[in-house]
Amino acid sequence: TAIPFTGGIRPSVLFGAFSGALARASIESPLDYVKVRSQTGQSFWVSGSTGYKSLLSPETAFRQIVHCYTGFGATFLRTWGLFTAFFCLVDLSVRHINHVISAPVYGPFFKGSVCATAAWGFAFPFEVAKSKIQGTQAATSTRAVMVDIVA
Repeated sequence: TAIPFTGGIRPSVLFGAFSGALARASIESPLDYVKVRSQTGQSFWVSGSTGYKSLLSPETAFRQIVHCYTGFGATFLRTWGLFTAFFCLVDLSVRHINHVISAPVYGPFFKGSVCATAAWGFAFPFEVAKSKIQGTQAATSTRAVMVDIVA
């Protein structure tokens, strides 16, 4: 059944966006953290770590893994917003303008680029927050960074 007042969006669409975002953020967050820290000329190693050899200690390895999830909240919110917007736009398009979506040439273009670009508008502020959190030395909450971005 559809969620009331949504134009017919089903709960499975939202659940798919949530679970997909959680899976993607879980994999992407530490990789993105290393990327952002490398781009800004900062170390991604936890303080006091001596590099790869320190990972032989289970305690240090666990601290390093937790450290690499800095910015996970913003990464998850960004991806959840992106996936939710994209999945909802595609779902609504299939049901309300199916003649556009199913067209052989411009249908895939519409679905892949128009829906994705519109969805990115929802995700962009969280992408900025994620990069600010991952690129700083200070412990910063996602909420505090988002308030700073919006203000």
